[in-house]
Amino acid sequence: MTQPDWQGHTSLVAVSGPKWTLVEPTPSAPASVTPDPPRGMFAVKVDGKGRLKLPAVFQEYFKGIGCEKFFVTTVDATLLYVYPTAVWRLNEERLDNATATEADLEAAESVRFLANHFGQDVSPDSEWRISIHQDLRNTLDLSEKQVHLTYENGYVKGYSEAEFAKRLEAAKGDLGGKLKLLKTKGFK
Repeated sequence: MTQPDWQGHTSLVAVSGPKWTLVEPTPSAPASVTPDPPRGMFAVKVDGKGRLKLPAVFQEYFKGIGCEKFFVTTVDATLLYVYPTAVWRLNEERLDNATATEADLEAAESVRFLANHFGQDVSPDSEWRISIHQDLRNTLDLSEKQVHLTYENGYVKGYSEAEFAKRLEAAKGDLGGKLKLLKTKGFK
């Protein structure tokens, strides 16, 4: 039986004849809290063995959601994509179902082919380093160079130095106009 106290909080009570006895509530298990995804850009270097170490904030996040297996690939021949396996499986389902038009089917086949050509399933080692396929490193010019990582929509994107510099300059272009437009959409 529950009974509210003077502040409106409820406590469990047990009835023992005409006298009421307060029973302490049983502590409940802590609610499962999904960690916040990482924010920002993180520069890491691909080592001589073709591995990059995920920054601590990525490690904590992926451990927190129980993810320790990834599909590392590219889908645009420009950026590195590190997909948690569960996210990549959803992408595969979407590719399987992209059959509404001939253009959908062709796009799905091209993306799947490219992703499979460059991709591989990886599990981080004890230091949370992940291996990048040799062809992928060569195509994206990542061998023994810095990569800028960011988390976006359930996966990690990696920018080579050249791609990062190009996109940074493009992002700065007409920044005042871009901010003005976003503020009309509620951006603070």
